[in-house]
Amino acid sequence: MKVVVIGAGLSGLSAADLLTRSGIRVRVLEARDRPGGRTLSLPLQARSREHLDLGATWAWPHQGHLRRLASELHVDVFEQYVDGNLTFDQEPSASLHAYPSPMTGTFRFAGGAMALARRLMERLPQGSVAFDTVATTVDASRTAVQVGGIQAGRPVAFSADAVVVAVPPRLTEHTIRFTPALDIPLAHLMRGTPTWMGFAMKVGVIYHEPFWRANGLSGFGVSHLGPLQEIHDASPSQPGMGALFGFVGSRALMETTSTEDHRAMVLRQLVRMFGREAAHPVGYFELDWSRERYTSAPLDRQTPTVHPTYGDPLFEEPALFGRVYWAGAETTAVEGGLLEGAVRAGVRAAQDILTRLR
Repeated sequence: MKVVVIGAGLSGLSAADLLTRSGIRVRVLEARDRPGGRTLSLPLQARSREHLDLGATWAWPHQGHLRRLASELHVDVFEQYVDGNLTFDQEPSASLHAYPSPMTGTFRFAGGAMALARRLMERLPQGSVAFDTVATTVDASRTAVQVGGIQAGRPVAFSADAVVVAVPPRLTEHTIRFTPALDIPLAHLMRGTPTWMGFAMKVGVIYHEPFWRANGLSGFGVSHLGPLQEIHDASPSQPGMGALFGFVGSRALMETTSTEDHRAMVLRQLVRMFGREAAHPVGYFELDWSRERYTSAPLDRQTPTVHPTYGDPLFEEPALFGRVYWAGAETTAVEGGLLEGAVRAGVRAAQDILTRLR
């Protein structure tokens, strides 16, 4: 038996890992040149072992699948730093409040959340993951399922008994042609499912040390002025360098200015909120996930007004004669959109294949 998994994010690799350990031959197709999907962990500096997450970042104590996976993969975890005052940014100046951080009790991953995907990939047989491979068609009308795509600019095709699609549903509906066509209710559902983080823009700023901690600040801040609307301490687990990251609130402002302008605006805000030391970073990173073509569809540029409801029962049913299975963080109702949900969805898809096809 052979299975093709489309997408080498945490969900797709979780599915591939379970299938491989169950004796199934697996081929993973990944459009990017790296694993991890919506996890992206960049070194704080050249050759640094410490990383900054520009994608998914946190896990919570109740998320058992994620905790077990991290332990199994020997990825260390550490608690999000929350000690100290919250900084509230409003006219005429920033003010301090002794409110508890909403991130109290959350934890992060040493080496960044992307370490989970890298470790999962390392457990697969060598050559299992094909990078720079964009799946464009899934044809289930023949004896074997045929997955077509483009690899480094050239057409490629893969044959399998079943396919796991671990790409955000909205992007899947927008970019992959299915034969026979998907049922109209399913296609409509996929198009209407917002991609979690698909609308987000994150900024990370690196410092020689987390100076705000010595000043009694937690690094957590809320702003009505922007450009960042929510800021967190993103410093590594080991003593030394410091980092802050924030979510951009004013997308229109950022879209009409340059990266250099973004940096200047962000630093002015951080000085206002955390003091003059914030004016002297050693690194600046930003990532607009809505512009990541292997994450977001055009509709994802519209920011949801409420947290999306994920995990429609249609995603739990295989499509196209029981040969196409759905994974990805948006396809589960439990912790939908989060890292935990991604793992759960991948495991569920793999278990369904093992149950139905054996």
